[in-house]
Formats: sequence, structure tokens, C-alpha cells
Amino acid sequence: MPKTFIEHSLNKYKKLSKFSRALALEKNHQRLLELILKAIKDITNSDGGTIYIKTEHETLAYAVILNTSLNIKMGGTYSSKMDFKELALYESNNRPNEKNISCYSAINKEVIIVDDVYADERFNFTGTKTFDLQYGYKTKSILTIPLLDLEEEVIGVVQLINAKDENNHPCEYDRQDVELAGVLASHAAITLSNHNLQIKLETLFVQFAESLAIAIDSKSQYTETHCTLVSDLALMISKVVSESNLPKFANFKLTSPVEKEMRLATLLHDCGKVCTPTHIMDKATKLETIHDRINLVKAKFEILVKDLNIELLKSKIEKKETDFVTTENEINKKIKSLTDDLQFLEKANIGREFMSDLDQQRIKNISKIKLKKENGQEEALLSENEVENLMIKKGTLLDSERNKINEHAEMTLRILKSLDFPKHLKNIPEIAGGHHEKLNGKGYPRGLKGDEILLQARILGIADIFEALTARDRPYKKGKTLSESLKIVGMMVEDGELDEDIFRIFVDSGVYLTYANKHLTKNQIDTVDLDTLPGYAKKKLPKKKAA
Repeated sequence: MPKTFIEHSLNKYKKLSKFSRALALEKNHQRLLELILKAIKDITNSDGGTIYIKTEHETLAYAVILNTSLNIKMGGTYSSKMDFKELALYESNNRPNEKNISCYSAINKEVIIVDDVYADERFNFTGTKTFDLQYGYKTKSILTIPLLDLEEEVIGVVQLINAKDENNHPCEYDRQDVELAGVLASHAAITLSNHNLQIKLETLFVQFAESLAIAIDSKSQYTETHCTLVSDLALMISKVVSESNLPKFANFKLTSPVEKEMRLATLLHDCGKVCTPTHIMDKATKLETIHDRINLVKAKFEILVKDLNIELLKSKIEKKETDFVTTENEINKKIKSLTDDLQFLEKANIGREFMSDLDQQRIKNISKIKLKKENGQEEALLSENEVENLMIKKGTLLDSERNKINEHAEMTLRILKSLDFPKHLKNIPEIAGGHHEKLNGKGYPRGLKGDEILLQARILGIADIFEALTARDRPYKKGKTLSESLKIVGMMVEDGELDEDIFRIFVDSGVYLTYANKHLTKNQIDTVDLDTLPGYAKKKLPKKKAA
């Protein structure tokens, strides 16, 4: 056997091995398509080639076109984009389109070799001949190989044109090269199939995360868009942090995998709320359980007023007119006092930002009023539970109820840690489960401090708080204005809870205003005085990295 033949064969197998490893390592879908075509084109010493991808509409779509002689590079990651009509595998009457060589190869799962295009009568090469005339080219030989996945389903077709001999002249395809090309095509098809499967699984997971976020938000009538809005805002902040020139953020790059991880983590940050009782999440007033118990309190007051009116009528019958007038005045004062007390309790029942000690004491005093039952026994006007709830200083939740809601962060961490995330998504549990941690260690669920909290979780924390402050759908408050919201976040920065540099970038980049213009009402968007904004360092940020 001639030495040159052995060397030639050895070189071919070396190339096969090299391309096989390269295909296995490529992660970018478009570059993978390019690499498949380049590899098979190289192994067969072809001048040009096209890779088609089978679509769900039973067509072959052009993915990449290469031609060395004509210097054509189209599709894939190349700037020259294609606008070619897809090849229909079946005609309008559902007959197989077997006159087109690529369609025939896909339909019959068969490797097709044409040694002389202009002498071949099996296929319709009108398009090829038109191309030759247009570009002054001469297509001689064609090799078409179907790409089959592990289930022997066609996922695409590779078509090569003009094998070249040692003198670089068009020639017939070497049958050994065809065999090697077939082996490489099989490997390429499996790699592409796995890559497609990975893309589909990641897409499915993103869709699942989005659906879960919608389900979680829909669990409460007051947080219908919270997860989605927080996710959008967190990604906006992540982008400007990535573009900043602060040394502490130098290693943070919002690459496609990092962005994907951040997107999923932010969508899932409240997934632990699936375990939070709805009656606590939706507690719009302090006395609300299955219903708002303020109506029971009203009924008790009505009984008291009714008893006083009965007492007044009895007095009118039994007493002299002068004595009755005195009694009437006293009873009317009591009725007026009860009316005032009820109005106060109705107002107290609506959660607010702060309740004074004086107001709390008034609730205690009202609770001491006695109500006579039908059996003649007396009981306190307000039960201990009603007093406890009405005396809530901030919002509508008792400490025990707030702790129950706060458990969602721990549940989020536990739920997500139970999932076996791939390497590029491994931080999702830490990001999602850390959005209530504080830099000073006073957050929850684990009381992490400083750099123990992932940067992405610190970004998510600011986004979560800002969205909650500006949200207009909370049961105990109206959406705050832009200046009020930034002031509160800034105060949390000064208290050592939130990251100052992230907050400063959030403000200086104008992300807060972009978000506000999109999601806040006109009445909420007021003027922000940056010179007096708490937590906002007055020094300028370093310039952004060059694009």
C-alpha cells in the first residue's frame, strides 16, 4: 500500500478525531451549525456546502452556506443573513418532493452522491444551474447527507458541492471520504440533537419558572405582577452594575449564562410562598380572617347603642321631665362616645405605616367597655385577639403572621436546593433565597453578612424592596412616590442593610426612572432631590466601560 495513501488516510482520521472533539465542546448553537458544515466540508475537501435544519412545518430551512471559491459565508454567526425560501418536503398534494436532492435525502434518510450534476437526470437542478449562471460557477459533484438523531428522525441535511482533487479541480467524491463524512455527520447529528434538547429543556424550565411566578403572584390578589416586575428590575440593575467601572464589581459580567441564571432566580425568588397560608398573604385589614371581623365589632357597638336607646325610653317613661333631660344628655354623650370609638376602630383596622402608643392605649381602654349578653352576663367589648390585632403598629400582620410570611425565604431556599441545577445555574438557590438577607446580618433566613450574600442576591434585594414600595396593589398602603421610595431604600442603605454601591449605580444610571416611567402612575413620579437623598454618595461613579 503506497505510503502517501496511508498518510492521507491517517490525516483524515486525525481530522475526524479533531472535529469530533470540537463538536462535543461547542456550546453556542449557531457556531455549532457552522462547525458541523466546516468539518464535513473539510473532511470531504469540498468547495462549498449548505446545512439545512428541518422545521416543524415539514420544510428544510437554510442555516449556514459556505463557498470557498466565491467567498460566501452566510447564516450562523456571520453578518450576511439569508433570505431564502424554505424547501418544502411535501408538495401541495402531499406528494413527497423527491425531485429536490436535499428533500429526497431527508424523506428517504439516504446519502445521495451525484458525480456530474449536468448529466444527472434523477433530480431537478434548475436552481443549481441558475446559481452557476449568476455567479459564473460550475457545480460538478454533490454529496447530500441526512442528519439523524438517536431515534433515527431527520433533524437536518448537509449538502456539499464540488469535491476537489490534489490540483484543486472539481472531481467526484471519494467513497472513503463519503464514509468518513457519514461518521462525522452521525456524531454531528447526535451533538446537534443533544444541543437542541438542552435548549428545549432550558426553554421549558424558563417557561415553568414564569408560570410558577404567575401562579405565586396570582395566589394573592395584591401581588399579581410582583415576581415578573422584580425580575425585570433586577435584570435592569444587573446590566448597569455589569457595565460599571467599580473595582468591586470588576468580576461581574452579565454574560448570557449569568443573565439566564439571574432571570430564573428572580422569577423564583418567592416560590416558597406556595407554603404561605393565603389568609395571611391576603390579610387586607387587621381583623381579617375568613372575613373582616370589624363587622362583628360594629354589631357589638350597635347592641350597646340599642341598649342605651332602650334605657333612654325607659327613663322618659319613669322619670320627671327635668330628670329625663339630664339622663338624655348623658346617654347621648355615651352614644356619641361609642360612635367616635367605632370610627376610630374602623380607621385603626386599616393597616398603616405607624400607630402611636396613644392610639394603642385608646384601643385598650375601649376593650374594657362591657357588653351585656342575653343571659345577663357581661363580657369585654373586644376580645384579646381583637385587641392584639387592632394594636398592630405597622401594616396588618401580627408578629406571628409576619414570621409565617418570612418563612417563604427559607422555603424558597429549601425548594430550590432540592433541585439538581446544571453548573451554569448553580447559584439560583443562593440568589433567590438570599433576597431578604441584609449586609448587617439582620436579615433572614440565615442572617448572612456582607460578602456572604451573593452580589446577585444584593441586587435582587434592592429590586424587591423598590417594587414593593412603589406597588399600588398592597392592602394596607398606596403605592409610594418615587422620591419616598428612594428615600426609604436610601435610609436602609445608611442603616447598613443594603449595598450602597449598587444603590448609587441604580440612581446614577437612571434605571429607577426608566422603571418608573414604565410601571408607575404619573402621580407617583415626582422630583427626586439627589442632593438630600439618604444613602446616596455625592461622589461621581467611574465612567462606564467602553462598549
